[in-house]
Amino acid sequence: MNTRLCCTVLVVAAIALVGCATTDTTPPPSRTTLPYKLPMLTPVDPDKQDQEKDGIRVTVAPYTYTPKTVVRKEYRILSPSFSPSSFIKVQNQQQQQHPAEVKEIPSIAITPDTIRLKVKIYNRLERIVRLAGAVVSFQVAGKQANVPKARYEDFLNGIVLPRQEVEYEVGGPDLTDLPDNATIAFLLYDIVTATDAAGNPTQRSNFEFFYTLSRQDKQQEVSSSISRIALGDADAQLLMQRSGASGQLLSGPGQWVSMPELDR
Repeated sequence: MNTRLCCTVLVVAAIALVGCATTDTTPPPSRTTLPYKLPMLTPVDPDKQDQEKDGIRVTVAPYTYTPKTVVRKEYRILSPSFSPSSFIKVQNQQQQQHPAEVKEIPSIAITPDTIRLKVKIYNRLERIVRLAGAVVSFQVAGKQANVPKARYEDFLNGIVLPRQEVEYEVGGPDLTDLPDNATIAFLLYDIVTATDAAGNPTQRSNFEFFYTLSRQDKQQEVSSSISRIALGDADAQLLMQRSGASGQLLSGPGQWVSMPELDR
C-alpha cells in the first residue's frame, strides 16, 4: 500500500511540474509605439473647391486619411521539451495535440490608400446632364498619372437630372507613388453643358482643382503578444513543412513563419 501511494504521489507531482513549465514560458502582452506618416490633401486655393460654369456646379472635397492598426500573425511549433504533448495526447485520445505559439505583429496602415475625392455635381440646367464622354484626369507635378478607369467609372456613368445634385466618389493615384509636397491636379474636361435640338453637344466645360499632398509625423501605441495554442496533426505537419523542420527532431522551438490557413 505504501509503495502504491508513493508512486501515485510521484506521478501527480511530475504532471504538476510539467504543467507549471508550460505556463511560465509565454510572455505577457507588450505595448510599443509605432511611428507613421499621416497624409493630408490641402487645396491650393480653398475658394475654388466650388466652381460653377454654364449651369453646372462642381464641388470637390478630399477624404480625410485615418490610421488603422493591422495585425499580422506568425506561428512556430514548440519542442516537446517545452510542453508535454504526450500528456496532452492522453487527455485527447482522438487526435494528438501539438504545442505551438502564435505571435501578433502590429503595423499601421493608412486608409484610404489612394487619392480619394467626393465630387458633387449640381445641375442647374433644364435638361439632363450625362457625364459619359467627360475626361477625368490626375496630374502629379504637371505629369499625367496612370489611374485605373475603375476608380472613377461610376462618375463617367453618372446622370444628373435637372435641378438635382448627385455625389460621386473618384479615386486617384496610389499614395505610395506620390512624393511629399507634390502638387496634384484633378481635372474634369469636356462635360457637356449645351446641346442642339437633336441632342448633339454644342458646348463643353472644363473644371480644374489643385491640391498639395503633405505628410505629418505621427505615432500610435499598439499591443503585441505571443500566445500558446494547440494544433492537430495536419496543421502541425504543415507548420513544420513551412518552417523547414519537417521530419527533424526539434531541440527547441521552430522558426516563426506565416500561416494564413491558421488565421482566424
